Amino acid sequence: MQLILKQIRERENKTQKQLSEDSGISVSYIQKLETGDKKRPSYEIVLKLAAALNSSVEELFLSSED
Repeated sequence: MQLILKQIRERENKTQKQLSEDSGISVSYIQKLETGDKKRPSYEIVLKLAAALNSSVEELFLSSED
């Protein structure tokens, strides 16, 4: 999920801080997801990220090669 989250965030022209504000998830947690330090976010977290990124849950889990 790490690369896809960053790609989608950048596609939406959002900083980590903006994503944090829009999703209610801390910047440090978003950083951990993007770097791979946190590998299994809860479904609730994924729903919040997807909503804040105007994306689907499924898209967040697609590999960057799809």
